[in-house]
Amino acid sequence: MSFVFWVIVHGVADGAFKGHVTVTEVLAAKPPKGRESWALEWNETAKDLPFFRMVTSEGPKSTKALTFSSLRHNFTSLAQRDGFKDQLRVHGIRGGIANKIDPKASQATRGQALDHQNHDTYLKYQSSLKALDIQALFYDLEPDYECRDMEQSMSHHRDSNVPLQLNAATIEKFQTDDEIVKMNQRIAHMTQEIAGGLEENRDLVFERARLYSKKAKKLLAWKRDFVKNWWDTSYAEYVSGNDFSERDSTPLFDIYKKYLPERSRLSENLLKKATLDSEIGRQCLEDMVTICTSTERAVYYPGMAPEEGRCPICNKSILE
Repeated sequence: MSFVFWVIVHGVADGAFKGHVTVTEVLAAKPPKGRESWALEWNETAKDLPFFRMVTSEGPKSTKALTFSSLRHNFTSLAQRDGFKDQLRVHGIRGGIANKIDPKASQATRGQALDHQNHDTYLKYQSSLKALDIQALFYDLEPDYECRDMEQSMSHHRDSNVPLQLNAATIEKFQTDDEIVKMNQRIAHMTQEIAGGLEENRDLVFERARLYSKKAKKLLAWKRDFVKNWWDTSYAEYVSGNDFSERDSTPLFDIYKKYLPERSRLSENLLKKATLDSEIGRQCLEDMVTICTSTERAVYYPGMAPEEGRCPICNKSILE
């Protein structure tokens, strides 16, 4: 997967290529005779569009670019959902690469790989762990670097059993918390006063939204403490031999992917080694363009998507 892949995806999704509307047309474009390359022209309407778009709960923004804070939030939340103990940072990828570079490599090689202006920065990334298996050397055995590699990565801070949600007992405790009870009562009271009149009661709507946000932050804090407590106690439970039941490690995506054929194909093919004009490459491009241009707010079973805003079975309007 190369940067050219994303250029084609966003270019087709935004209608940015002059004279080339579809993936097939872009891949079919060939340099003029006698030339090894040529530049695709951009439509005037797309020249000022940001390349990576900001994405919100309402969908992608048409004119705002993806911010670093948004990228960092998506990355750290993904790491949390995948069972990492410590907060992962986008910049940490460079640190991981630095630990894979041969310490004997030249300054030029390290500089090219890490793009550092100051060569000494490399030393800050390198793990301080010993790079030798002393025990293996003493007994004249083949060195085993698996433990060292694990320590240099973050895999020892990852556990598929880490809870992703509060358990029932903690949720009950949260709901009966005095502050939360008062919030819920106030929200219910304001909802009755608003009575569907959003425009006529903007102040109440704003105050209710503020309380919803405060409650959500409170729940997030409880969840953070709940997960931290799990990490603090899980090791002791493993060592002491207590009855520790592992949760089902089946990814939810394996259950849901039948509703998401494009995402299912991408999960299987996106990291395969193939050319862009191959069957796999074309399918990945088409699927990614479909995801970028979709306006659906709900996921439908294949063949059950609305047709012209109507149910394909009863022909009733979806909006009714």
